[in-house]
Amino acid sequence: MMAYGFRRSIARKGASVLISALVVSSTTLTITVAALMFSDNLLKIQLDVSEFEQARNVLLTLADMVEDVSANPMSAHYVRFNIRTSRPCFENDYSTISVTVDGLPEPVVEGRSGVVKVEGGPFVGTVEKKMLLGKDCLIVDDISEPLAALFEEQDNGAQLRLDYMRVRVTSLGCFYYYDAGNGVRGYLNAVRIAFINMTVGKTIGSGSIDVVARSVGTKLRTIILPYNEVKVRVTVDGLRTEEITLEGLETIESDGIQYPVIGTIVQVLTSEVEVISE
Repeated sequence: MMAYGFRRSIARKGASVLISALVVSSTTLTITVAALMFSDNLLKIQLDVSEFEQARNVLLTLADMVEDVSANPMSAHYVRFNIRTSRPCFENDYSTISVTVDGLPEPVVEGRSGVVKVEGGPFVGTVEKKMLLGKDCLIVDDISEPLAALFEEQDNGAQLRLDYMRVRVTSLGCFYYYDAGNGVRGYLNAVRIAFINMTVGKTIGSGSIDVVARSVGTKLRTIILPYNEVKVRVTVDGLRTEEITLEGLETIESDGIQYPVIGTIVQVLTSEVEVISE
């Protein structure tokens, strides 16, 4: 009887060890799988955030490229963008813009302009809205400020948006003007209105794409106004409006003599830039 009881005790101990081993193994496996899933998600987050950072740099470079080619007719530049989970979006005719000058019956600039967006991957978050480049305005009065505006915002996920829905209005000073054909002769104030019309052309490609900005034309229009105060008004989408008034000189001195300033010459410079991807 004692020998039989001893064998049952050994059997129970063997079963207990086996069950313990199974519990430890299953627990270890669960922890390992959870750790792998966590590390995989962490890697995806890091990749998405890194790609969104790259998209910021790509759009900052693209903004510089557009400004550069707008000043150099028939030139072109490109930047490469590697896409994994981000989604570039090139939209033509995104917004309407109208630029008017008091005293003129029709707008000096009127049309539609495009926009370039990049939507971040599913693991990217951002603040509600912040400026990465330029100002959130319709009129730029400083030649050192870009005409581009790059926004980072939250719109069903993190999103970057690059647009050129604004004009630069600057005073060029006062100079002597002579036009025998039109009978204009005298000192004039000078004002320049500059607008970059960014349009979207062919957009194809996935994985690694080249985003190209190229100049397709420049138009310069000159208007002479018989007064020395110029008011420029910019309206976007018929909803948002800004205006600026430039007060020119009334008289100017030359060789010790005061001469009247007879008006203002307004230069309207429109640069056409096309953005494509391939």
